[in-house]
Amino acid sequence: MKRLIIPFTGTVLMLCFNSCTREPNAEFSFSTPTEVGEIIQFTNLSTNSDTYNWDFGDGLTSAEESPSHQYEKPDNYTVSLKADGKGGSATTTKTITVTGVTYSFRNSSDYPFYDFSSGHYTGSSLVDIVEHGTLFPGGETEVVITDKPHVDFVLRLAVGGSIFISTISYNLTINRHNDFCLL
Repeated sequence: MKRLIIPFTGTVLMLCFNSCTREPNAEFSFSTPTEVGEIIQFTNLSTNSDTYNWDFGDGLTSAEESPSHQYEKPDNYTVSLKADGKGGSATTTKTITVTGVTYSFRNSSDYPFYDFSSGHYTGSSLVDIVEHGTLFPGGETEVVITDKPHVDFVLRLAVGGSIFISTISYNLTINRHNDFCLL
């Protein structure tokens, strides 16, 4: 009888190990407040998993366990985490609201804008100057993060040996990306 019990016990143990594999649970948290340009730490709280796939909702992804990420523009982003383990996979999503003020300029004209710059005019001087260089037709500047209520752009034109400087001011909308089209 001992011979029958030993093989039977081994089979029971194998069934127990196979049925004890647990399904993953995907869960995460993130640091707040969440502002444009700040490094946001995502903390993976998943269980029963060993590989991870993050989608930050802005076109960027990560396979790190607990990655950090920065957003370039204010918006509501849907962040998803897929956790994979021996018992399968699980996915969870959360919405993250990124606040702040950003802006960029697009050249919709047929002419290049040379020495294109932007900044904030205080009434006596231009501060927080960003030199964008030449803005060619159809081109767009890099996204600029600011805390100012308006942005001014400076355009230098060399015509017949003379240099003309034009400054135009735009009010910025808070908690939004401000996209300006130059004609």
